[in-house]
Amino acid sequence: MHCVAHVLNLIVQDGLNVVGSCIEKVRESVGFWTGSTKRKQRFTDTARQLHVECTKELALECKTC
Repeated sequence: MHCVAHVLNLIVQDGLNVVGSCIEKVRESVGFWTGSTKRKQRFTDTARQLHVECTKELALECKTC
């Protein structure tokens, strides 16, 4: 019989595999929009036109491992 920690680890790993491709697509999108000043400004302008409140800037997370 597997221990609870092992089963929990398997569940978490499966979940990460499911959302991993979505997370990568978000990273690529953020990288695109922050890749140049002109694109960053275009993103901000479009958000403003769509009445989306932008209180923070787009940023990639800091990978620590």
